[in-house]
Formats: sequence, C-alpha cells, structure tokens
Amino acid sequence: MAKLFDPVNGIGLSFLRNPMGASDLARYLYTYDDNVSDATNPNLPNFSIEHDLADIAPLTLQAKIFNPNLKVMGSPWSPPAWMKSNNSLIRGSLLSQYYQHFATYFVKYIQSYAALGIPIDYISMQNEPNCCKTHPPMAYPGMNMTSSEALTILKNYLLPSFASNNINTKVLLLDFNWGDSDWVEPLLQDPAIRSSSQVAGVAWHGYWPVNPSDYSKQTTIHDAYLPQQTYFTERSGGTWISNQIKQDFEDIIGVTRNWSKNFVKWSLALDQNHGPHYNGCGTCTALVTIHNGDATPGKVDYTIEYYTMGHISKFVIPGAVRIDSSDNANIKNVAFKNPDGSKVLIAFNDTAISQNFKIIWGGQSFDYSLPS
Repeated sequence: MAKLFDPVNGIGLSFLRNPMGASDLARYLYTYDDNVSDATNPNLPNFSIEHDLADIAPLTLQAKIFNPNLKVMGSPWSPPAWMKSNNSLIRGSLLSQYYQHFATYFVKYIQSYAALGIPIDYISMQNEPNCCKTHPPMAYPGMNMTSSEALTILKNYLLPSFASNNINTKVLLLDFNWGDSDWVEPLLQDPAIRSSSQVAGVAWHGYWPVNPSDYSKQTTIHDAYLPQQTYFTERSGGTWISNQIKQDFEDIIGVTRNWSKNFVKWSLALDQNHGPHYNGCGTCTALVTIHNGDATPGKVDYTIEYYTMGHISKFVIPGAVRIDSSDNANIKNVAFKNPDGSKVLIAFNDTAISQNFKIIWGGQSFDYSLPS
C-alpha cells in the first residue's frame, strides 16, 4: 500500500476508482441492497456496505492515510437486480419506477463511506452505459442506460437527492469510450446539466476509439461544452498488448495533452491468474500482482504498469497544471507545473534508436539523449 499510495516511499497514486458492488473483476455477484423487499420503499432500509467493510473500505482508508490528496470515485457496474428489467445484475436496464430508489442508492453509498472517514469525491451513474449494446456476449455485471434515461435520472432524481442531503460529490458523465461521444452530448447540451456545479465533466475510457489512439475526441468535446471538464477513468493493460510500455506512455501523454485531469488504470491489483474476475477479462493486467494459492502466497510483483504509472503519479502532483510543450513524433511528451513551482516533463522515445533533443524553457535549456 505504501509503494502504491505514499508520494515519498511509493508512486503516490492520487485517484482511486472503486466499483459500487460487483464488477467484471469481482469474486462473486453482489450489490449493496439485494433485498427485494426494498422495492416498495425508496428509502432502502436494507442498504448496507457490509461487503466492503472486509477489505475495500479499510484499504481505501489506508490509501487515504498514505496520501491525503487521494480522490475517490465510485462507479456502479449494476444496481440491484430487482431494480432492472431482467432481474439480473448482467445486462438489462433500469426500470423507471425505481429511479428514486437508484438515486437513494448513491446517497446512501456516499453517506456510508463518509461515516468511515472516506469522502467520495466523484461518482458516475453507470460504468460503460452502452456496454450491453456494443458487447452482446457480456456475461458480467453491467447495465444499458440510454442518454435520455440518464438525463431524466440526473435532473429529476439524482441531483435533487444530492441537494436535499447536502452532498457535494461531483457527477462524471458517460464513463465510456471516445467512440461514445454521441451518448454524452445530449446531456451536455442541456443547460441545467452543463452549468450544474455538481456535474464535473465527462469521464472517458480508452477502448474502441473512433480511430486508434483518438485522444483528440477529448479536446473536441471539452472545447464544445465548457465549463465541463475532462477525466480519464479506465484503461486496462493486458496480455494482448504487444508493447505495454509504448501503450502506457502513448496513453498517459495523449490523454493529458487533451485536457484530462487524471489518468486511471484498471485494475489496481490482480493475482497471478489475472483474477478474480466474474466472467470478465481473464487476460487483463494490473499495477501489482498479488500471489494467491500458489507456492508464494502473498508475494507482490510490481508490473510494467506500476513503473509507467509511477512516471506521472510520483512527479505530477494534485493541483499541477499542464504547460504547453512542442509535440514531436519521435519524442512524445507532456509538461506540467506543480503547485510548488517545480516543472515536470514526461518524454517517451517512440522510435527504435536513441534520440537527441533540447529542452528550452525561458532563458534556460539543456540537451539530452533518450534511449529507445
């Protein structure tokens, strides 16, 4: 935990995305209210985060202690099955008679975590809301939510519930791919949503883009719908990626050069068999591998992604702003100025040979040779 979250003795991770209930990387199916009797009571008397008290909540609190700057985001893969059209955590859609129940579900999640000393800074209404249409074979928790449904829920139920309960948590819209910008635009075009102080912006995932590595979609939407901001909330490494270092640095640089305020990898920790996962990705990788049930139980391996992430998370600290740097096909780069005035340049040699270049800022400069 220190090596993940401590800014001095580790890589200082400062943004954490926690599933609200079971995800594709869960051990088993669950939500915070699987008691069908609550269908008749929008106050959800049987709501409980007891599942999270065993490990998720204590570990999140420990992360917060290691890094007080840590921001926490909650994102549901599925609400309780009884709220849905197919009575299942897998696929289906939210029934309109449960829109208030759904809003209360978020309120109680935020309040329950706050009572433990863990503020929830951001939520998204639904992880990958188009998942059930774009990935028909999906057999892990998920739910389809149209942008029209999302607009109704957000304006008429979720934001009013936040206001009446004095909740300051910010909503991130979409939480899906660059290619799904047509889903989020109707929400951004609504003046009440676009100007809401409780809607922070658009959350993007880095899969199935319009064109490969089309990070510029973030800038297109950012520029069209100010003051809404840009966040990047999921990108998975995996055994299918031939060059993880190249993928990670292209993502880190491409995402942050196009207005994103954060960068999140999915997932944080897995075992040596890329688990656990409930019918989800069996080839995804994480920042750390924790051995479980083999000859070295408890042994921790630090993966490529731990080190690539560390290049930004350890040096670009919360409150930093991006400063302009000349783009270069050979030396991909992004620059920042931290709150303490220090400057950071992340540079990646995307060629097969060493590259010589000069860094100039103000009246100062130096030459550098960066290996492939």
